[in-house]
Amino acid sequence: MDWQKLESKLDKIAGQIKTKPDRILAAKLNIDSMFCINVEKHGNSRRVTSEILTNISGHNILLVEDALESGKSLIAAKKNLESKGAIVQTLALYILPGSEIKPDYYLETKEQIPKFPWE
Repeated sequence: MDWQKLESKLDKIAGQIKTKPDRILAAKLNIDSMFCINVEKHGNSRRVTSEILTNISGHNILLVEDALESGKSLIAAKKNLESKGAIVQTLALYILPGSEIKPDYYLETKEQIPKFPWE
């Protein structure tokens, strides 16, 4: 992953409340503007339950997830941010083969999601 190339394209990072990689990436990329987005599971669907009060229209946001199983939470969060005018790129550490979305950046595809130290 080319960190300098990625850093030059971003001005904000959004992470789901349960993740830790967003804070690590913000520090690595020297981005001091972060916010959390909460996505809740309701049956087979996902719904964003937090409100971003900052104007994010036109901002380049990296939406971070630790791992994607179905990818539905990332899809819901991305749609929510884009509906507010943000330009969204996505990143996940790991994805499962059945994920409904392939993030713009990820480390590798796994058959099982590993246990993370922040869980």
